[in-house]
Amino acid sequence: MSRRGLHTIGSHADFLAELAAAVLDGRLLNGWERTGPFWLADVTIILPTKRAQLRLAEIFAQRLGGAALLPDIRTLGGESAEEEPFLPPAEHPPEPHAASALERRLVLARLIGAFAHSSDAAEIFSAPPNPAEMLWLADSLGALIDDLEIEGISHRALRELVPEELAANWQQIITFLEVVLSAWPKILKERGKGDAALLRNARLNRQAATLKLVYGDRPVIAAGSTGSIPATAKLLGAISKLKRGMVVLPGLDISLTAEQHDALLAEGANTHGHPQYGLARLLRRLGLGIADVEELTPEPSPRATIVRAALALADETPHWPAIRAKIGDAAFDAALAGVTILAAPNADLEARAIALAARHAVGEGQSVGIVTPDQNLGRRIAAELNRFGIATDDPAGTPLYQSAIGRLARLVLAAGESRLAAVDLMALLRNGAVTLGLERGELARRAELVEFKLLRGQFPAAGIAGLRD
Repeated sequence: MSRRGLHTIGSHADFLAELAAAVLDGRLLNGWERTGPFWLADVTIILPTKRAQLRLAEIFAQRLGGAALLPDIRTLGGESAEEEPFLPPAEHPPEPHAASALERRLVLARLIGAFAHSSDAAEIFSAPPNPAEMLWLADSLGALIDDLEIEGISHRALRELVPEELAANWQQIITFLEVVLSAWPKILKERGKGDAALLRNARLNRQAATLKLVYGDRPVIAAGSTGSIPATAKLLGAISKLKRGMVVLPGLDISLTAEQHDALLAEGANTHGHPQYGLARLLRRLGLGIADVEELTPEPSPRATIVRAALALADETPHWPAIRAKIGDAAFDAALAGVTILAAPNADLEARAIALAARHAVGEGQSVGIVTPDQNLGRRIAAELNRFGIATDDPAGTPLYQSAIGRLARLVLAAGESRLAAVDLMALLRNGAVTLGLERGELARRAELVEFKLLRGQFPAAGIAGLRD
């Protein structure tokens, strides 16, 4: 057992399955008695997302045969009535409701619009931004507000980023940001609301302060978080200090040396995109080192070794030939068995090929996970799979403009803007949600008449009048 309550599960393993196994066999319980019908119900497990929470509960139910009480599984920062029905209430004033993302977007867009039409904005904007650009700028400004609140940095620190000798437009931008970032909290206070990121930080800090009171000596396991938010890192540190507190990190590479971890965090090193950067930063915040972490999974597979070598820092890439020779041909071939590179000429064929591969795997009774940073590609794949009757569970959700009602609204707007141009008109009439007071079959028949009799080979004038003529 780790002497500091810190463990990791390798990226080559099923994280939640290994976590459940380590709880059931007592490796993460620090001597907690595993007797009686309620021992598992006294264990608290904290995960980053609701999705992971539901999946872990399913794994426990399967392994226990559904005949035992499950652990108390929670999510980081969650304080809903469903998650905390049995705990004593923490003595703190009631929190205000969080302002919605849409409300913040509209308020910030209005502030941006007021600034854009002022005399101070003449040197920044060649022309005042249109409404769409104001909303885009509001989203960027909202992301800045979240970043400042998550990191606990005052907006006054922005002034230090822009030396006085820089151009006047930079000074004006900073002045505008200071005004907006000061106005937003005042607007929230007037409305009796709070910013979501700030409220989450407050919940995490309150949970860290009340851990000992709430849990006592019972096992508490925080798993799957990288501690990228300072308040989350503080909570993880507080959990690791409990008598039976455990922190399980996802995919920490314990083969890295202390020098390599220092190189990851070296000032000026461009390593923020490295997958181990966040975990190395969390260890630094906890005041711990790589030697304080225990691996819960078996030895890494050859594929995991290859991936770790491929993700080496730039100064270590000259060692690739030596690592390749050390792995050996047989292990290298075994590691890449089943790995295929698809070079598709366009996104349409790429999505179709991936969907066919997924369909083949599902037909053989396998589960399929598709990971892509491109949400448009993900939606293309989902659409292709839908043709085969395979439903997909996309955690990213569907944007409003691509939902059924969103597509209908876009078709209506396009037809109105083009004054019933042929392509836009037919696209609208072919939409399954359009009936115009008729049966869908009758409307489809009339739409065919419009297409073949009025639009094919003819160029009617714009609008309804053109079609009638």
